[in-house]
Amino acid sequence: MSITAAKSLEIQNYPQVKEAFVLMNSNFERIRSTTVINRRLRRMCVDVEALRACGVLRPDQTYIARRVIDANIKNEQPPFIAYLKQSRRLAVFKCLSDPLVSVEALETAFTEGMQYTGWEIDYFKTLDGAQLHGWDAVEIEYDASKPLKVGISHIGHENLIIPVDCKQLGANDMIARRFEVTPTQLRTFARYNFSQDMVTSLCSTAGSERTKLIPIYKVFIKDESGVVWVGWLNDTLDGWLSMPVKLDLGRRQKVTISVDVPHQMRDGTVVMMPQPQEEWQPIDETEFPVKLLSYSLTEQQQITEQIGRAQLDDADQEAQTSLWTSATNGALRASNVYCSPEQDESQGGKLAVVDIELVPDRMYNKKVNYWSPPWPDGFVLQLSQAMSVAKQAETGSVDFAVNNRQDSRKTATEIGAAEKQASLLQGVQVMLWASWLRDIFTFVWPVVQNLALRDEISLLPVTQQVPVNPEFPEMTESVTENNKEVLGQTFDIKPAGDIDVVQRAEKLTRMQTIWPIIASTPLAMPFLMDILKEMFPQDVARYAQLMEQGDQKNQLLQGMLGILKELSVTPVAQIGPNLASHKQQLQQMAVQIEQVLKPV
Repeated sequence: MSITAAKSLEIQNYPQVKEAFVLMNSNFERIRSTTVINRRLRRMCVDVEALRACGVLRPDQTYIARRVIDANIKNEQPPFIAYLKQSRRLAVFKCLSDPLVSVEALETAFTEGMQYTGWEIDYFKTLDGAQLHGWDAVEIEYDASKPLKVGISHIGHENLIIPVDCKQLGANDMIARRFEVTPTQLRTFARYNFSQDMVTSLCSTAGSERTKLIPIYKVFIKDESGVVWVGWLNDTLDGWLSMPVKLDLGRRQKVTISVDVPHQMRDGTVVMMPQPQEEWQPIDETEFPVKLLSYSLTEQQQITEQIGRAQLDDADQEAQTSLWTSATNGALRASNVYCSPEQDESQGGKLAVVDIELVPDRMYNKKVNYWSPPWPDGFVLQLSQAMSVAKQAETGSVDFAVNNRQDSRKTATEIGAAEKQASLLQGVQVMLWASWLRDIFTFVWPVVQNLALRDEISLLPVTQQVPVNPEFPEMTESVTENNKEVLGQTFDIKPAGDIDVVQRAEKLTRMQTIWPIIASTPLAMPFLMDILKEMFPQDVARYAQLMEQGDQKNQLLQGMLGILKELSVTPVAQIGPNLASHKQQLQQMAVQIEQVLKPV
């Protein structure tokens, strides 16, 4: 990748950029602290033995953590995961410039290229982070190791540094991404053209601790013309780790430039004459390669003020933990047996403990009463369950809340209505997920399209015969290149979950309903193939081959039956000549039968 040196004085002015960054980073520290608290609330890792040792818990007490935040996050994830994974394709392409262009092969190629090894992890982490904190983000990067040279990288809620009053990412002049690397990792970042002096200075601060994490920041800055520049820094250094360069995602455009070439004059002298020449130059990027996923859509405009399940469920989690802990400790204490002499021998009104061990099969001279503290009231657990049901209804699991309500008045109509309402509530959040995916694909496609049109990547390859020498057109060679005719079109891209998950389920239901009517008509086989295509898209090609072989077998049997019928009415004396006339046809049928009988 070529690197363009920064020419803007404002961007090159490191003290000015550092001052703005330090102010933004210090204001963002509040968000980073909240992130740590949210994760601690979700985990609720409590050392019961340590609490007993320091006296917070008595020896006969325990602590029951009710992880409501984590449970609600996991309960909400299946629709999002199904939206992303259950589709046979990742995106749906619609050709705007020519509606007759077939896009199935392009959708398949784009899906295979974007579903590289481990591609789901960054999507799932971003979803989980947005649910917990209220928002999270990914960065779209040029990555030569990926099939389409485009990678999706999860940033992390606390690692995307933005102004605390930010409402839209694109409206800012500067945003940054925070990394924590070891000294060993820092020394290997040669691909970012890090200053070796600055790297040495940072590593020396880590001392001999090779595992000590060093924060470094990837800063995105827009210049006066709106072009995005990328530089690397650490706020403890006096200079750039890596000087800002224009953001390069691999896109190129062909421009005509004037190049001085030597030209010989009539008198024999050589002079330099300007000559136009075409070359590929990087395209200026004007949009930050960062896509932010919000957990909910409200009137709150500031990104940093959006909240997730950590804030929404904190009070319920604390209340349910207190109720379950109290009920459990009460039950444990009630299960202990206490005893006292029946005759009152109290001294001075003080409760005394007598160190006497009662041994069975012995005779005692005083009667002993056995007793225990009362068991906790069942209302405690009923209250906790009522809170859980209310929280499930709040998070959109209306069907769960209805089915777990402790009463006998539930009806099939009510349960059905609750399930329908739950699907509608989940659809609101899935809509945000779909919108975020569309933003990613819409940003990625121009990069992939540009790389494919320049044959930097393989996408829709076609093989053509081209002449080796224009003077001898009959001499050709095979050349494989991308299908420029299709790739050069204008497309609208949407995530495939809307069509392949939601609408496909509805379509399959209708097709299965009408199948008994279609089965006895000439449309049966094409209709059956459509059903198989919707239900088993990966296996439909094999099914089609098997069905085609079945048709070939029927045709061969019909041909053989015709020959046999003709021979059956032929006189014996003429059977030999008649068979000779069918010899070539029989040989062809034998070859076809042999091919059909081969296993698939």
